[in-house]
Amino acid sequence: MNTKVYVDGGIVITTPYFKYEGGGSLYTTPPEGAEIIMPKDTIEGKACLIISENEAPSFFKEYYAKTFFSTKYLIAPFFGKNQHDCFIYFDNKINEVLELLEHNDVFLPTQQNLYRLSIVSTVAALDTLISDLVLYVATKDRNAFLKTIDCIGFTARDSAKLMERILRMWCDNAIDSAEQEVVNRVLQKSYSSMSEIKNTLKTLYDISIPKDNNIEHIIHLRHLIAHRNGRKKDGTVIEFSRDETFTMINQIKNFAHSINNSPLKIQHIG
Repeated sequence: MNTKVYVDGGIVITTPYFKYEGGGSLYTTPPEGAEIIMPKDTIEGKACLIISENEAPSFFKEYYAKTFFSTKYLIAPFFGKNQHDCFIYFDNKINEVLELLEHNDVFLPTQQNLYRLSIVSTVAALDTLISDLVLYVATKDRNAFLKTIDCIGFTARDSAKLMERILRMWCDNAIDSAEQEVVNRVLQKSYSSMSEIKNTLKTLYDISIPKDNNIEHIIHLRHLIAHRNGRKKDGTVIEFSRDETFTMINQIKNFAHSINNSPLKIQHIG
């Protein structure tokens, strides 16, 4: 698969959801080994390749333009994050929850709502952390990108069709939205379950997460709060003490830090 593409005209990027490995403009001749795209679009009479979220070549390649190279946006944050950034963002969100509790835990009639919503926010931060780690590895390495497709819930039939489209993007420089559909599915997917977290990290980073009953319980409580209005199976409403709330938040934080301390590594970098 060639990693260099030469556009015989200009390049215009109209979406933040596209990155490129390298490139530039004003290349009167194609770089050595580059494949050539003849653009079909025009702006003010000048031939160009217009890249949108729904119509784009692969974001795993370098793009060189004969004439101009223009973009309306900075790339979406998840493209620029590294593993360290993912955990920094998680810690910032946890600290926001802790600050909220420290400064607003004073009004008894709303105290339980504050505690319950704090647990929901904490598990959401963990969910987002896993999503960020998926996007980090999936948008940096093609083999990991293909593994991600197996992790995010496509049916076998849809997965096969998607693979065909992606391979055309990689091998034939096809203009498509297949890569974006994978990114969108990662962003839409919930990682608020231990089985999802364990399977995802094992598949993409080859680390084994031990069973943790405390985390399982907190995630289950979050499910009841978010989807059952805080009611248990017997109809009683979930209530926490202040100490229990802080303990659960710190358990989630420590669990995330244990992931960070694991030997995270991208599998099969090509």
